[in-house]
Amino acid sequence: MAATVDDLVRLCNAPGRMFVCPECGHRQQAPGFCTEDGVSLADAGDDVLLGSTLGSYRVTALIGRGGMGLVYRAVHPTIGSRVAVKVLTRECAADRTLVERFFAEARAVNLIRHDNIVSVLDLASLPDGRPFIVMELLEGRPLSTLIERSGPLPLGAAITIVSELLDGLSAAHDKGIVHRDLKPDNVYITRSGRVKVVDFGIAKLRPEQGGVSDATRTGSLMGTPFYMSPEQAVGAPVDARSDLYAVGVILFEMVTGQRPFSARNLYELLKAHVEAMPLAPRVLRADIPEQLETVLLHALQKDPGYRYQSARDFKAGLLQASAAVPPGSFVPPATLVDGAATSALGSAPYATPPPGFTSGAVAHTPLGSRPGLPTPQAGEAPTRRAGRFGYFAVATCGVVVLATLGSCVTCFGLTLSHEPRTVDVQLGGTDRVTITPSNFEFTTFTGHAESAAQKQDSSARLSSIRATGRLHDRGIDLTHGGVARVVYGFRTPSGCLDVEVTQAGLTTRRSDQCSPGTVGQPRCTVRQLLQRVEQRGGSLGNDASAALTTRDQGPASWTLQSGGREYAFDDDC
Repeated sequence: MAATVDDLVRLCNAPGRMFVCPECGHRQQAPGFCTEDGVSLADAGDDVLLGSTLGSYRVTALIGRGGMGLVYRAVHPTIGSRVAVKVLTRECAADRTLVERFFAEARAVNLIRHDNIVSVLDLASLPDGRPFIVMELLEGRPLSTLIERSGPLPLGAAITIVSELLDGLSAAHDKGIVHRDLKPDNVYITRSGRVKVVDFGIAKLRPEQGGVSDATRTGSLMGTPFYMSPEQAVGAPVDARSDLYAVGVILFEMVTGQRPFSARNLYELLKAHVEAMPLAPRVLRADIPEQLETVLLHALQKDPGYRYQSARDFKAGLLQASAAVPPGSFVPPATLVDGAATSALGSAPYATPPPGFTSGAVAHTPLGSRPGLPTPQAGEAPTRRAGRFGYFAVATCGVVVLATLGSCVTCFGLTLSHEPRTVDVQLGGTDRVTITPSNFEFTTFTGHAESAAQKQDSSARLSSIRATGRLHDRGIDLTHGGVARVVYGFRTPSGCLDVEVTQAGLTTRRSDQCSPGTVGQPRCTVRQLLQRVEQRGGSLGNDASAALTTRDQGPASWTLQSGGREYAFDDDC
């Protein structure tokens, strides 16, 4: 039976029921308007904190809810200053470890003290023992909201936002603090355009700062899977470079509108972070300059030793890449928060680049106009285009590579098409790898080949890469001629192992010989190798070869041959 007006009045006036002003926190037992601010009173329900006083502040409204606590807006009754109050939930307050992390967040932020890190003003406990933190109130939007609303952001604005994010991380890392849970939800853009890093709830501190030792952390998964570094994904100890990987994922999402890895379940997602190579961003968005793509892929290296070694180095890379970014894309972040930007891709004339950034005369290519990609239809949203391109690109580069035990090969037929053909190689069960034989980027495929080899022998280590065929800036054409192939050589305690990729499929087999020594994941891409050949005044014909090996146990080096000429380079891109 529907409630009558009298029923609602009796319910509202029930003993103990409170109504709170969302502006000043004044409360009373009857609904109506606040006599001080003239706004409607909000029903507090069973939330006893609304309208109560915590320290010097009166709680006015619940503004956020997370896994560990609640976030309220509060106001100082006398001077009117507004703050955010983060309160640990009752369940979490009963867990000593979680309470320690909660306190660690306040200590971490207080130690850093940087304009790009949210400020902590006070730390105390409620009468029931639950701890709370008083923090600066951020008015604006989380980065995740901007991405969801606009899709790919203007390139210049993305560089500006990430540069401020890296400034905050530099200050944190200088204090020995690793955030460990960087994601767009934890990057806030204020209405003034300031970037703020929030939520240091699982930050790693040194023991003397009140942190938990690495020994107790090892083997545990901490963070958000979509943004976890490979070392986080396997529960290994992390350092500042793990944060930089997460920033790389965030930047990838900002400029393409999608994350570098997606999967059907948590296992496949973590496996992709550890083994899969990210899709080249320029496949998803044609106007990304090659310099910016290089910075992105460098930040997403699997081995921490191959990534940027500090936030300052990462920012320096962005500063250099900004020279190739159209100046009109340097949109003030505040305009994105207010919704004033008229183009998600930065085609409108906005502000000039901020101090420290330079811009070159690079032609702005609309998304979808790159040869080989579908032309966007009128009215089609950028995020939808990015999603469609993402499907195409995943089919090009593959997501997860597994190999069955023993020697295996899967063959398939090819049909002619105007578009590059992608081919599924079934590896048993639901495991497969998808490649594009005409555009096979064999350097970025190395992690997959290693995964295939280690399925036969977990101790397999890469010793060489040998590619034969027609090379171009997107890889090798395995469909050209009858001998085009890429062979990844591996050393094992029991002998040698080859993983071979041809247009007929992928084969893993034992080998009689392999190169001495081992090499790491290649640092140079095929495009970079070809550029080095051109810098020496050379060119490669239809029949060329490329080999990555070590010389006398020294640094890894590439040797390219074509038409009787040979070019040698260190693998130091």
